[in-house]
Amino acid sequence: MRKNKIYLTKTEKIIYNISQVKSYLNFSGANVFQESRKDKILELLKKNKGYSTKELSNSLNIPISTIHRDLNELVKEDKIIKSHGGVKIKFDEVFANRIKVNSEKKIEIAKKSLELINDSDSLFLDNSTTCYYLAKEISKSDFRNLVIITNSYIIPGLFKHREDMRIISTGGDYFSSHECFAGSITLQTIREFNGNISFFSISAISIETGLSDIPNDLMIGDFKKEMAARSKVNICLVDSTKFNKIAPKTYYSLDDIDRIITDSGIDEETIKSFEKINKEILIAE
Repeated sequence: MRKNKIYLTKTEKIIYNISQVKSYLNFSGANVFQESRKDKILELLKKNKGYSTKELSNSLNIPISTIHRDLNELVKEDKIIKSHGGVKIKFDEVFANRIKVNSEKKIEIAKKSLELINDSDSLFLDNSTTCYYLAKEISKSDFRNLVIITNSYIIPGLFKHREDMRIISTGGDYFSSHECFAGSITLQTIREFNGNISFFSISAISIETGLSDIPNDLMIGDFKKEMAARSKVNICLVDSTKFNKIAPKTYYSLDDIDRIITDSGIDEETIKSFEKINKEILIAE
């Protein structure tokens, strides 16, 4: 029996072809299309830190089954964190890149900082990448009964396995490029605590202008100041590349800090110039 032919108008052919292309793009298992979908997922997560799989499916016009496959790949690539019914990006790219800068020096400094910590201390840690490395070292240490107060979004997650330590997140307004909290809620929280030691970092340090930074957001600077005001001892963790440099805004004078910890790359002349003003520098070997 002869089959009847189906004739399509020009417009119908165009619509049909478009639908076929869309179907191919959405359902194709080809790597090139999966990579494109994954890139789109990451773009969305950078704009809005939390999405459900259904929301991603609706936003990208991709079936949930395909979304699940792409999310599983992104988890394997260590780019996202997937939880029941939701997903979020693991690190902001800006912060992730900052973590890599001078990482060996920062790890040296973090390990040296452990020498100043005692069991049952209350510690303030800022959102700097150097304090991130310090937190990683503390999380692996034998210290007991520490209280750690931080505005970092990342640091608390390092202590999931340490039930013997109390980790307090300040909360507040979230700043993705710094992976941290700041603002009035953050300040209100930190004012409820006192610390034995505050650890923080800065972009530049010099005898002439003290400790300075790029004023990307003044609220983050306000947190650092409040943290120092509520601590017995203030310790600046700064790698050797930041000495004798000046950033646009000064946040602390050298009188505001008790010690500086840096790496072995610092030169003798700089050490002597700080010794002349009775400012102690501890060097990580």
